[in-house]
Amino acid sequence: LELAELYKSQNKHQHVLDTLNELGTDKFTNEHYFVALGDAYFELEKVDSARAVYEEALKVNARNLAASIKLARLDKASNQKDKALKRILQFFNYDLTDEIRIVVNRELGYLSEEPRINDDAFKYYRRSLILYREIAENALSLQQRLEQEFSESINIKLENQASNEEGEVSFIV
Repeated sequence: LELAELYKSQNKHQHVLDTLNELGTDKFTNEHYFVALGDAYFELEKVDSARAVYEEALKVNARNLAASIKLARLDKASNQKDKALKRILQFFNYDLTDEIRIVVNRELGYLSEEPRINDDAFKYYRRSLILYREIAENALSLQQRLEQEFSESINIKLENQASNEEGEVSFIV
């Protein structure tokens, strides 16, 4: 997969496809393999093949968000917006990290646009931004607490060193 990722970073999608096909789907049952293969097909405008291998990724792991997003976008492009939304909405049934909730809400915002941002899209984008801001604020708060604790521990250490030095007696011969 590393070689395929290297080709992907260079936009050499046919090389990605060739490399992944050499591995063979019969030997390689990793969900990430199928997503990478689907991405290569998609970039080469082989949409039906992309859809098929994204579906294979979901057979390996029904909770693969990357494959679900790619399929939802294909659904939206083929005027199946309700199917696309349902595919992503299912993720709210799972225990998600805040970072994944941001991605899910952002994707629902994108899928809800018709063709401009409507009330539903705005709602999802807003949720995504609120979560992002909360994460950033929590991270800043944590950083400030850690810096305060570090500063306090340094001060305690310096005070202990100073008190030890005051009590030391030295003899010069």
